[in-house]
Amino acid sequence: MTIYIAGKIEGDAKYLEKFEAAENEIKAAGHKALNPARQQQGMSNLYYARVCLAMMESADAVYFLPDWVDSKGAKLEKAWCEYVGKEIFFGKGWKMCVTKGE
Repeated sequence: MTIYIAGKIEGDAKYLEKFEAAENEIKAAGHKALNPARQQQGMSNLYYARVCLAMMESADAVYFLPDWVDSKGAKLEKAWCEYVGKEIFFGKGWKMCVTKGE
């Protein structure tokens, strides 16, 4: 399964570490990870939205980190997943796929 990681990036000084930890958990579980934190820095929000939408479209599921509710982008990603029926997972304590659905 290919899983896209969604969560707060903007305003979080440690976003790289938490997205990398989630990526490692996904890989350790035998899946492929699509990590949006590995993007060119300094681009516009519209650029990131377009790239992330393409990444999500390519994924089988989207994994939402616990802080996704604090991110405008992740809220948009969740709404998109619900609209198209993309499988979604929610984490607890940064552990992957603890809670399916909401």
